[in-house]
Amino acid sequence: MEYITSRSFDLPTDKEQMESSDWFNMWKRRNFPYKEILIGDILYWFETKTQQLVWKTKIISVERYPYSDKKLIFDRYKNSLGQQYNDSRPNNGYFVGYKVKVIERIRIPKPANYRFSELGWVKVDKEIAHKWFKRDELEDDNTLDDITSFSDKSITEQLEEINKKMQNVLPQRINKVVLTTIRKDTKIINAIKGAAHFKCQFPNCGHQIKKKDGSFYIEVAHIKPVCKNGQSILGNLLVLCRNHHKEFDYGNVSITEQTMNKL
Repeated sequence: MEYITSRSFDLPTDKEQMESSDWFNMWKRRNFPYKEILIGDILYWFETKTQQLVWKTKIISVERYPYSDKKLIFDRYKNSLGQQYNDSRPNNGYFVGYKVKVIERIRIPKPANYRFSELGWVKVDKEIAHKWFKRDELEDDNTLDDITSFSDKSITEQLEEINKKMQNVLPQRINKVVLTTIRKDTKIINAIKGAAHFKCQFPNCGHQIKKKDGSFYIEVAHIKPVCKNGQSILGNLLVLCRNHHKEFDYGNVSITEQTMNKL
């Protein structure tokens, strides 16, 4: 998914500083997007001083948890947002922290008469995509196989290619393409299963079901569901057995920390 976050202070002009900074939000309640942001999501940064989007980044790590002492937060994150932000935060509440990788430096002015919410976060939906960006569309019956060159590339390279091409597509079209792909069990989905050796990736499981024809049955799950704009991109896919797929969808299971190497 894509988000825009608004910052009232001057953002870094240097790529290295942007990527090395610890970015976070602290709220009294579990405000949006405490639960929503995931690794692989695109995050645009709006600078109120210039009234422009100035960075396009990708989230590469996320952690979220309730906190009971804000001093511990500011002691841990040295690249904090300053004393003013410290003083304005509740003594206890909910913390979400993230690191980003810069995609590009941009200059996109805020549309006329557009106002951010008090929280300073917005999800890029059809209306936002229309107001802020010019977007291409995909045919409703396309699958992910149709928009990637399925040659000798690794599954990681293919997913990165899909992710790049999907960045300029309306969210509604992305949902349709992902749903069509999953239902057809296409080459890209089978390649994802193969990369996991058709074994469940749930901790300490590794189960697989051998079918009568000698192949294996396994399922691909989305960390952020497709119905909530979850995409088939790096950072949002898990290969799971049927039981753990259902437990992940409906059980009391949550992800508290996510990096490119572990959940």
